[in-house]
Parts: sequence; structure tokens; C-alpha cells
Amino acid sequence: MNFALQQNLNHVVHPVKGSARAATRNAGDTGAAAVVNGSEIDLNELPRTFRTAQLVQPFRITQAASKSVTVAVKGQHRSSTSGAGSTWADVTAAAHGGSTGSKTISSTGATDSLATTSIPLSGVKRYFRTRTTPAFSATATGPTLDLDAAVVVFAGSDRTPAQG
Repeated sequence: MNFALQQNLNHVVHPVKGSARAATRNAGDTGAAAVVNGSEIDLNELPRTFRTAQLVQPFRITQAASKSVTVAVKGQHRSSTSGAGSTWADVTAAAHGGSTGSKTISSTGATDSLATTSIPLSGVKRYFRTRTTPAFSATATGPTLDLDAAVVVFAGSDRTPAQG
């Protein structure tokens, strides 16, 4: 990559690790056991203000028989870490224009894929995280899902490269 272009991109995008690598999930996991909450990101501590966040959840599904597995990723936010405003809420399409990105895989063998979504940050509260929810068509046995660390790419900075 051209060095000047790379320097300019550093001013308009900012990738952040959204979650730790998650444990393996399988069809026997249900409810809260299957959900993976990402790391808390303080938007005030980013190097500049961004307009959007692209959430990326890489995963691998391994299965012997063709079952359906869906991986959904969305953003959540809250205004404080304790007391009033400390409960996580979904970033919703109605309030923010964000949505849940999902990917469904129905194949045999090992399949690598991504669940992604883009979220406008206008109106999003100070603290932000990813939330990944897998859903299995099989109940007790079946596919194995390995969730890699989620990544949040903040983009659309108000600051131009010349402003540093």
C-alpha cells in the first residue's frame, strides 16, 4: 500500500478490537450461554469523532450434516458505567439507523464467514459494544461454531488528514 495513502486512511478510519476471541459454541448452547457481549468502548476516548461504525464478526462453522446456523451481530450502547444509564440498550434502526447484521450458513464441512453491519453513530451514547448471538437449527447435537474476536471499524471522521 502507498505510504501516503496509508497515512491518510489512518485519519478517516480507526479499527478497535470489539471482543475477545469467544469460546466455541454448539447447538446445545441456548439463551444467555450462547450470547457473546463485546468489550466496552468509550467513544470519548477515540482519537477523533466518527460518523459510523462497521461491526465485523468473523466465525467458522464445522458440521457433518447440513444444518442451519445464523450468526447475528449488533451494537449496544449506554450512557454510564454505573447507576442511572448503565443498562445496555440495542442501537435500533428506528432511533439510530443501525441494524442487526446476520449471516446464515447451511452447508457441510468447515465454512469461514463474516456477519457484518454498519451503524450510524449519531445519537449513540458514550459507551458502545458489540453483541453477537448465534442461532442453531439443531438442538442437542450438530454444528460447532468458533467465534473469532469481533472488530469495530470506526469511519467517517470529521477531521481531514491535514488537521491531523
